[in-house]
Amino acid sequence: MRALIILALGLTVATVGTSARRIVGGSVTSIQTYPFSAALLRGASGPGVGTFSKTCGGSIINNRSVLTAAHCLDSFSTVLNRWRIRVGSSDANSGGVTFTLNRIARHGSYNSVALYDDIAVLRINGAFSFNNNVRAGSIAGPNYNLPDNAPVWLLGWASVSFTSGAQTDQLSHVQVWVVNQSVCRSRFIAHPRSIMDSMLCSGYLDVGGRDGCQGDFGSPVVHNNVIVGVISWRYRCADSYYPGINTRVSSYTSWILSNQ
Repeated sequence: MRALIILALGLTVATVGTSARRIVGGSVTSIQTYPFSAALLRGASGPGVGTFSKTCGGSIINNRSVLTAAHCLDSFSTVLNRWRIRVGSSDANSGGVTFTLNRIARHGSYNSVALYDDIAVLRINGAFSFNNNVRAGSIAGPNYNLPDNAPVWLLGWASVSFTSGAQTDQLSHVQVWVVNQSVCRSRFIAHPRSIMDSMLCSGYLDVGGRDGCQGDFGSPVVHNNVIVGVISWRYRCADSYYPGINTRVSSYTSWILSNQ
């Protein structure tokens, strides 16, 4: 029987320019708070061989599938044994349960240069056993209402300091705000990548110091406990001028349902 996915319906409608890596300006949280969080691990020594370590994040969307960014799979998009999924742990590299993959579905129009349609669904071998630490998240439906300036949370495994350079593998989160699409486009007018309607802009505009960054890509953007975005790319992490760019989940609800 086809697995079920949770939809949240509203009323209406990697580029890194700094040395910062991972969640910036946030704080450590727990898997109990975000039990749909998943870590995408990649083997370091070859297909299915050697040590696996976190390369991206993701979101559990049903009992067999994880939502992430397509670009996270760029290097080995067809080598299933190169990947593992860890769920049920606040530490990306230990604890919880790990799973192998039996399918990688990247959006057919994904563009690795422009990062259009930067979305993918990973299907595991077996099934997740749901408990307090492992749950499916609700994804935004096609008419989900996400207003400008709405507060959203970015998840990832991250340094909570922009300047220290320290990194932690603990699940972290940071609050930012939805940036108006026209304002976002104007900030990137001289940038080679275009800002599409299927992208969701977020940030602490004109202040900075809060963001997701390299290592957080593929992780969820959450609004009122609903997954509304997938962290996609950054020009300058936590920059006051340039918003962060995420894949807008409501633009891909049908595709996700067809590929779960």
